[in-house]
Amino acid sequence: YAADDAYPDIDFDVALDGDSRVVDLADYSTQVVANGDFLVDLWINAEGTVEIDGHIAVSLNDVHYDDHFTLGPITISGLLFGANTIKLELVDGSGNPLDPPADDMVTVVYVNQPPGDFTLLTPNDGDTVMISLDNIGGNQLFAWNASVDPNGTPVEYEICWNIVAPFDQFCDEGITSTAQFVPLQDIVDYIDSLQQAGHGYTVDITWQVYASDGMDETEAGNGPRTITFDAGYALGVGDELGVPEVFALHQNYPNPFNPVTTIRFDIPQESHVRMDVYNVMGQRVRTLMNGTMQPGFHAVRWDGTNDMGKSLASGMYIYRIQSSKFTSVKKLVLMK
Repeated sequence: YAADDAYPDIDFDVALDGDSRVVDLADYSTQVVANGDFLVDLWINAEGTVEIDGHIAVSLNDVHYDDHFTLGPITISGLLFGANTIKLELVDGSGNPLDPPADDMVTVVYVNQPPGDFTLLTPNDGDTVMISLDNIGGNQLFAWNASVDPNGTPVEYEICWNIVAPFDQFCDEGITSTAQFVPLQDIVDYIDSLQQAGHGYTVDITWQVYASDGMDETEAGNGPRTITFDAGYALGVGDELGVPEVFALHQNYPNPFNPVTTIRFDIPQESHVRMDVYNVMGQRVRTLMNGTMQPGFHAVRWDGTNDMGKSLASGMYIYRIQSSKFTSVKKLVLMK
């Protein structure tokens, strides 16, 4: 598009990168691009009556960028994030502007696009991991699928674990893979520190992953997720063989609870064990176990439902364990 009608046969046209349309520069004073390159089609109408001996000078952000002599496109690279000014000017063979001038300018806004959507893979939401002497040397895998950045920028990930009670947070950043392994021994050590401070043998963790291109961030679409770790087996060892000396029923944790609580109990010898939950009217509402148990430190989780899977009302309940040589009763509170 000529700056004035002195050169009616001169066209400065512009096309966005990846867009087949060629649009008149004068009609589009501001353009938005995503990939850092701006494609400009330049030509001089050879059928015009005005003969021009010269070429097109291109400047980017007031700095000379290139001289264009042919009837083909020119790709302007190296745009900065934010506003960029491109000037197209017809000059003579010596590089001097014509008189009257024939030039035009366009403002190109380079907008960063955040990393693409992605999702968490494993562990599943609401999973419970029982840590024992058999698996304490292993790892817990946290995995997600890859996020692709529309601008082609390498993506790094940050994973954060939030402990609900007591509140705590741990984050690892600068991750270039799509998986993170956490040693179960580290989790046991953390739970042990909480247990010594008066907390139980379980910990509920909320985790989420964030993808970053260095400018913008995208969080996993199906997160955050929760996972529960129970270290009662690993931390309740009473001797080298991991066998308790006496029968015991421990107080549930957390208490009051919503939606899930853990009940730990110790079995010193092979026994038939039954554990039931009763309401305050003495009616049995749930059987948590009824079978032969091997010696060891055990735990069972209750989600506040009856034997039919129906959620029970808030209030006090009684849980009772019974074997041929041991009976014990404790109270718990379901709070919604």
